[in-house]
Amino acid sequence: MAVLKNKRRFITVIAGGLSVLLLVVAYFLGVPSLSQNTGGVKGAHMDQEVAGLELKKKDPVRLPKKVSVENELKIEVEPVHVSDEQVQFVVTLSSYQNSESVGMNPLETTMLLDEEDTPYSPVEWDLRDEDEYNKVGTLTFTVSHFPKALRLSIFELEERVFEWSLAAPDAE
Repeated sequence: MAVLKNKRRFITVIAGGLSVLLLVVAYFLGVPSLSQNTGGVKGAHMDQEVAGLELKKKDPVRLPKKVSVENELKIEVEPVHVSDEQVQFVVTLSSYQNSESVGMNPLETTMLLDEEDTPYSPVEWDLRDEDEYNKVGTLTFTVSHFPKALRLSIFELEERVFEWSLAAPDAE
């Protein structure tokens, strides 16, 4: 009788261990629980594929940083978000001598043009950091479509133009 009791305990421990192992594997593999009603494993894979396509569709386009140094003012512009609704740039103004030029307001001195030369004024300037000789912030524009080209003009003493060419995202 004692042998039978020990076998039952052994089987219970093994079954419990396997259950825990199965739950851990399911968690790390992302297998949905039965209560989610996703249509089984095939449905879960379909949901993951659809979610992946949605992410790809909404992923912003990344473009290189451009730099201009003139009139004792260095301007760095990096597009950080380009979509069919919005374009955002991180703008850095730096001067080792002329603190007045760093004081310019990008909302008043900047314009964005697309491939059709449609002008867009900035809608927001989010200042991140500023001191007497440096200013860094995010400049946001609302656009009406996904642009194929960007031309950012900053009017300091002279106009400075930063340009990027890009294609619309592929529809998959």
